Amino acid sequence: MKRVALVATLMLALPANAYAASAHPQDLVARVRLAPQSVLFGDVVTATVDVVVDRTRVDPRDVSVRMTLLPYRQLGRVFRTRTDVGSLTEVRTTTRLDCLEQQCALPAARLRIKFPPALVFYRPRSGGPVRRVNIRWPPLVVDSRLDAQAVAQSKLLAFGAPWRADVATMPRVSYRADPALLEWGLLAAGVLLFAGGAGLVVVGVGRGGALSTLLVRRARPLPPLEHALAQVELAQRDGSDARRRALELLARELRSSGADELAVDARELAWAEPGPDDGMTAELAVRVRDLIGARRNGA
Repeated sequence: MKRVALVATLMLALPANAYAASAHPQDLVARVRLAPQSVLFGDVVTATVDVVVDRTRVDPRDVSVRMTLLPYRQLGRVFRTRTDVGSLTEVRTTTRLDCLEQQCALPAARLRIKFPPALVFYRPRSGGPVRRVNIRWPPLVVDSRLDAQAVAQSKLLAFGAPWRADVATMPRVSYRADPALLEWGLLAAGVLLFAGGAGLVVVGVGRGGALSTLLVRRARPLPPLEHALAQVELAQRDGSDARRRALELLARELRSSGADELAVDARELAWAEPGPDDGMTAELAVRVRDLIGARRNGA
């Protein structure tokens, strides 16, 4: 009795614009509604199907809903929610619709649209074939956004809407700058850049190949000892901490190359107080440079 009373309560709670149907005795009760039921052309409508099932007779997972709401189209995805109350379950299916087609409105008139029935499919726990319940939708009333006077003035029926865009006759393409002139200007700029680069190469070669030497040096990485010496020479413009690190690196590379005496001098100079002496650092750099030159000449 409680179960029957709860189903009866749900049925009595239906809004005025909801239609309902029941299935096999005490299996399920279904209802449909449109919100709003009276709209203007182009408005969004929400269609809802509620199915209340007795879980002792029907598994809610075996309930499916099919809606055909043409000429309206679905907006986004269909939402499905489930609410359990005692041994009853309400399965709600909701979708949002709109229609911007001519068949969804009559100029200066009211249109009543009747959708095909919503179909609810379910399989009882007792077995047997899949059962179906048909629920009629309430009619959807669509009013035009134009009154009779506006329709008569614009002559919509005879000549079509005057505000429709003309996509066949397009204006000519316009440019801020003449494409041909811009093309020749860019070509001339490219030629000038190429000529300038070629001139720099010629000047570099004419000065004893300094440019070629520079390019070769950049292309080939320095050996470790020469790299450490270069760091010392660059650090001369920095603070004492940078010079200490550069001299310590030079000391390690000198020891690795077998120049132990120079390595000791570089380490002592690195940690001298209050800091590495500029003159002694320059003298050490000359000695290391002489060592590198001697080894390169095979001495």
